[in-house]
Amino acid sequence: MTTQLIPPAPASPSEVYARRLADRHDEQRRLTRGYSLLSGWRRLLLGVLVVLIILVEKEGPLAKLLLGGVPALLLVYLINRRTHIAEMMWTSRWLASFYEQRLACLEERWVRTGKPGMTYLEPDHPAAADLDLFGVGSLFERLATPCTPEGSDTLACWLLSPGKAAEIRNRQAAVVELRDRLDLREDLALLAGLVTLSSDVSRVGRWGESSPVFTSTTQRVLGATTLLLTAVALLGVLLFDTGPVPLWAALGVQVAFAIALRRRSSHVLGTMEEHVYDLASLGRLLARLEQERFTSARMVHLQAELTDTRASRGLTSLHRLARWVPSAVLLVCRPQMAMVLDRWRQVFGKSFGGWMAALGEIEALCALAAYSFECPEDPFPEILDCGTSFETEGLGHPLFPRARCVRNDLSLGDGGIQVLIISGSNMAGKSTLLRAVGVNVALALAGGPVRAYKLRLTPLVVGATLRVQDSLLAGRSRFYAEVLRVRQLLDLAQGSPPLLFLIDELFQGTNSADRRMGAEAVLRQLTDRGAIGLVTTHDLALTEIAGQLDGRADNVHFEDRFDNGEITFDYRMKPGVLRHTNGLVLMRAVGIKV
Repeated sequence: MTTQLIPPAPASPSEVYARRLADRHDEQRRLTRGYSLLSGWRRLLLGVLVVLIILVEKEGPLAKLLLGGVPALLLVYLINRRTHIAEMMWTSRWLASFYEQRLACLEERWVRTGKPGMTYLEPDHPAAADLDLFGVGSLFERLATPCTPEGSDTLACWLLSPGKAAEIRNRQAAVVELRDRLDLREDLALLAGLVTLSSDVSRVGRWGESSPVFTSTTQRVLGATTLLLTAVALLGVLLFDTGPVPLWAALGVQVAFAIALRRRSSHVLGTMEEHVYDLASLGRLLARLEQERFTSARMVHLQAELTDTRASRGLTSLHRLARWVPSAVLLVCRPQMAMVLDRWRQVFGKSFGGWMAALGEIEALCALAAYSFECPEDPFPEILDCGTSFETEGLGHPLFPRARCVRNDLSLGDGGIQVLIISGSNMAGKSTLLRAVGVNVALALAGGPVRAYKLRLTPLVVGATLRVQDSLLAGRSRFYAEVLRVRQLLDLAQGSPPLLFLIDELFQGTNSADRRMGAEAVLRQLTDRGAIGLVTTHDLALTEIAGQLDGRADNVHFEDRFDNGEITFDYRMKPGVLRHTNGLVLMRAVGIKV
């Protein structure tokens, strides 16, 4: 009888992260012991070296060399080794904090642990503020992983603007390929952290794309000639005792040449002189991507953007050149240094923007891949090529704790219902449903998985009125601000892709008659233009609009129960109109006599 071996269950994301975090902590303890040991040996060897220097003062050269030189070399080795271990300790601490943050995401305590991305919150965007795409506790904070500014910019752009269907499907395939490559994502995050600490990459990019300054062959020949004359004169003084006159003459010519071209030199060298750039880390980051093997179409294309233009080689050579820029001032050869860097710009400068765009896209895909790895239950949506559709089963809000996440089914568009008018009590879940729809659409169209059992949709542009505010400075009331947003949604409904509107309490700031008439007119125009969406209301008169839109609208509701002085909700969407409200009940519950 043979025993059947049952393969072990795959480790959960939390187990993987916890194991890696424990490995980092073990590594830190080991490195700390090694660092302390080397520190002790260094102090001991330094003391021995001082004693030996005193003892061999009267000895011969050979004894001095043997007794003093060997300990000195050992001391240099210990210092270098100690510096190397210090760098490894920093790396280990950084990775430990990285996995602590990822575990915080898995344990649903990620708020205020990441980048809120407030700089990407566009005031005129039709949905970004309403859906909490950016800010503390936002979708961006949940998704963003350590990356360069280009990676953050790309991820933010994807959340703000829907991609085309084929492009989104390509991103999904890339995310699936990157999902389990934790070593790669760890390396990219670490190297990106080093780059971000010390580099303004966009400034280097603008510098690289600038037009060449030293285009004259005559200037380059003169630069090489004057530098050669100075070198020959210096060798003459050192080796042949030619005297200082030829050297001073050569230096005079070099200084004159440098003064004549100082403006052009400053134009090229300025960026490299003003800041210290960690181009080596950026080069290692691109080299790490060049080494990997990919199969998904998008990743193969992005990798080719780097390898075909020799990205890592170009950045490594730029790093070596940039290290000589401070020395060029001391050696009075700024024009020659500027010419060499200008030549680098001619060869690689125009490719720099493409390198950073490819890197930014890969980093954004890695952020979505990390989210997919951490949420294995969340599927990728089916992206349809044409039509106007949003169909989902078991849709929940991706930023809610899973234990509290209530799911609902929805179907809009493709010849069926275009508008759902949602009535319901206060706090019953109407606005949360709107946000769940909008945030999942942003995730889906960025290329990520969604919090649903199933989702099929076409590319859509999302517009919402969930967080429309008055403005004292702009002199706008809340109602006027809402009117302007609705006008924006009507304009968006005329464009492509189709509009998905999420309207909370439509026109609540005006009287009932105007509200009823205005709401019907707006919904009729939106549906006539092919838009789909959800509208919430407390005003039961607005539910009558569904019968006026020729079968394009339907009524649904959320309800509550009030038992023994306590109000409860199930947050489940049900068909039809809610026939009771809880406003007076809530007033009485808090002691207001009504």
